[in-house]
Amino acid sequence: RLLREGPVLLVFYYGYWCDHCVVQLFDIHEDIRHFHELGAQVVAISADPPSETASKFKQYGRFDFDVLSDPGNEVARLYSCHDPPGEGREEKQFHGSFVIS
Repeated sequence: RLLREGPVLLVFYYGYWCDHCVVQLFDIHEDIRHFHELGAQVVAISADPPSETASKFKQYGRFDFDVLSDPGNEVARLYSCHDPPGEGREEKQFHGSFVIS
């Protein structure tokens, strides 16, 4: 749906437990008009459950862009932002920002 309106900035963040990630989301929120001036939409995604995001929205306020849940990191894996645990290795998450047009 969003791609019909123009490019999308897709931002993968670890979750609300990551201070760096939350600062990044607030920075994007403050600059959202610049993205809209360029015809772009922003979507942020993490493995946080929707209930966690809703709780944080009540506490700190909503962002002016969609924040989605990827509970199994399936979408994050498609963008190489998640490496599941495997034989002899721990799970890894990665920050990622992608412009999709």
